[in-house]
Amino acid sequence: MVLAVIFVGLHFFARYKVGKLLDVIDKENFSYKEYSINLFQGDLSIKDISYQSNQQSVKANQIQVNNFNYLSYLILSDSIIVDKIQIEKPRLQLAKSRDTSSGKSTKTKFSEKIRVNGLELTNGRLSYKTDSVKKFKVPKINLKIENIKTGPDQIKQKIPFLYGDYFLEADSLNFVANDYQDLSVAKIEISEEEVLLQKLRFKPTKTRKDYVNYIPYEKDLMNLKLDSIHIPSYKFSYKEEVPHFSAGLLSLSQIDFSIYRDKTVKDDPRKKDMYSTMIRKLPIQLKIDSVALNKAEITYEEKIKKDRNPGKVNFKNLNAKIYNVTNLNLDRKDFPTTKVQINTSFFGKSPLEMNWQFKVNDTTDRFRFRGNVQNVPPSSMNEFFIPAMNVKAKGSMQAVYYDFEGNRNTAHGNTKLVYDDFDLAVLKEDGKSENKIISFLANIIVNKSPKNGSITSQVETVKRDKTKSFWNYFWSCLEAGIKKSLL
Repeated sequence: MVLAVIFVGLHFFARYKVGKLLDVIDKENFSYKEYSINLFQGDLSIKDISYQSNQQSVKANQIQVNNFNYLSYLILSDSIIVDKIQIEKPRLQLAKSRDTSSGKSTKTKFSEKIRVNGLELTNGRLSYKTDSVKKFKVPKINLKIENIKTGPDQIKQKIPFLYGDYFLEADSLNFVANDYQDLSVAKIEISEEEVLLQKLRFKPTKTRKDYVNYIPYEKDLMNLKLDSIHIPSYKFSYKEEVPHFSAGLLSLSQIDFSIYRDKTVKDDPRKKDMYSTMIRKLPIQLKIDSVALNKAEITYEEKIKKDRNPGKVNFKNLNAKIYNVTNLNLDRKDFPTTKVQINTSFFGKSPLEMNWQFKVNDTTDRFRFRGNVQNVPPSSMNEFFIPAMNVKAKGSMQAVYYDFEGNRNTAHGNTKLVYDDFDLAVLKEDGKSENKIISFLANIIVNKSPKNGSITSQVETVKRDKTKSFWNYFWSCLEAGIKKSLL
C-alpha cells in the first residue's frame, strides 16, 4: 500500500514537473493536445505539438521519449537524461523574419542540462521562405543524431548543442532561386563522414525569349544537369562564430551544363571579382584539397544581335582537376598555388588542354593560363568567329597555342596558330555576305606564309573589362592574339 502511494505520488509529481517544463517553453505560441507518462518504462508521449510565431510554424503528430530518467530529473531538477526521442511527421514552415525588436530580449530562460542518447525524426517536411520569390521546400526528411548534449552555456553558442554521429536523408528538395530559375535535388544523404547529392538540376522556368523580361541587365540563363556531388570525407565546425569547412575531395560527375546570355539587353554595370578574390572574400573558412569534374559537357551561347543566331562554344568529354582551393592562413609564406587542369574536346572534334594557376592570397590577383587546341575544322571556328568577330574561316586550323599571364587589370602573352590552306572571309554587317575587299587585305597576311604555315603573335596588353567575368577576360586575350595573327 505504501509503495502504491509513493508511486502515485511520484507519478503526479512527474506530471507536474513535465507540465511545468512544457509551459516554460512558450505559453503564447506553443501548444499540445495531451501528454502521458509511464514511470515503469520511463516513457513520455506528447501528441499534436504546435508552435506558431509570426511566419514560423512547427508541428508534429507526436514526440515519443523513451527511457526518460525521471529520478534524475525529479531529484536533481536541472538534469534531463533521455535514451531516445522519436518525432513523427514534423512539419516546419519557416520564413526569414525582420528584426523588429527594440532591444528587449525575447529568449526564454534555459537552466536545464539535457542529454539525449539518440534523436530520430521520421517523415518530416520543411519549407523556408526568404522573400516573395525565394522559397525552399523539402517534402521528405529523415534524421538521426546520437549523443546530443546541451545546457545553459551551450545553448548560447552558434550551434546550441553538442552531438555525435548523425545521418540526414532528404528527397525531392526544391528551391525557387529567382523569377526564372529553379534548383532541385532528387536525393540528399549527409552523415558525419560523407555527403552525397544525387540528380541535381538547376533549370530555367522561362524561355530564352521570355526570361529577358525578368532581368534588369545581362544575366545568364542556365540549365544544369548534374548526376552527383560526392564528398567522401569532410569536417564542418565554427571557430569564433565563423564557419569552417574542409574536405580532401569534392567530386562532381556526369555534368551537362548549358549557359545562354542575351547581350541585346543592357550591360550589367557591377564590377566582377576574379576567382582568387571571390575565394579570399568567402564568409566561410575553406580548405578543399582537390575538386574533380568528371564527364562534363558545357555549352555557352551568346546572342549578340537580335537578327542573328547566337554564337556558340561547346566542350564535350570535359574532365578537370582543381587543387588547393583554400582561404586559410592567407599570410603564411608557403601558401599553396591553386591549379586548374582541364582536358576536353572542342565541339567534340578538337582536343583542348588548359592549365591555369593563381594564388588566392595574392591581392593583385595574378594568374597564368596556357594550353592548346588541335585540329579545329572551320565549322567549329565559325560558330564563334562569325557572331563574335564577323569573319568566316575557310580551311582548317591545325593547332592554336596560347600562353598568357596578368592580374586583375591587364594581361599579356602570345598565341601561335598553325594552319593548313587557311584564309578568311570578312563579312558585312548582315553577317552573311562577304566584304571581298577587306577579305582580300586580311588574307594577304595569311598568304605570305607557306601553305602549311604558322603565325606567332605577341600581345602586349589586354585591358580587362571589370564589369565582365574572368572567362570574358580569357576570351579577350585569345581574341587579341587571333586578331593580331589574322587581321
